[in-house]
Amino acid sequence: MVARLLDAAAELFLERGYDKTTTNHVAERAGVSIGSLYQFFPDKAAMLVALQAAWVAKLRSTMDTMLVGDAADLPLDKLIDRVLNVHVTLNREPPGLLGFLLTTPGAEDQLHSPTAQTLHGRVEQLVVARGIPMSAARRHIVTLMIGHIVRAIYHLGGPEGPANSLLLRETKAVLLAYLRTLER
Repeated sequence: MVARLLDAAAELFLERGYDKTTTNHVAERAGVSIGSLYQFFPDKAAMLVALQAAWVAKLRSTMDTMLVGDAADLPLDKLIDRVLNVHVTLNREPPGLLGFLLTTPGAEDQLHSPTAQTLHGRVEQLVVARGIPMSAARRHIVTLMIGHIVRAIYHLGGPEGPANSLLLRETKAVLLAYLRTLER
């Protein structure tokens, strides 16, 4: 039942937006009573937190798989392709949910959401692994910048952002230009 409720919440958040979705909408979509929903979730913010938690685990697993082996030694353009491919792949199932979790205003500050923090941590690991000399403070800012650049594919392209090949090409070009200045 929890999975059904979370699936319904995800669908409705994408269709209606977070602010316009209510617990009644979620219960109705999931085919359960509102009382049953409240047995598991006190409000829609709790459902968003549960979706974030599930996606944090998925992101960690996917990014860790992507980082295994030679990732830090890849040419910069190939590494960027791998990172962007994570977004393309994960934003497909369900379509647009990753973009929603990374960009929606609402229950959580976007920069401090568990999803954004997970991506930030994995990108910071890549910066460290590439041996780019910089202070911890600068590395933090650099990884925030990379995160903002990548999230632009969702802000500019909407929920289907990563599916837009032109937007992906431009995002890659911006990342390459920025990161090459750091590796000099």
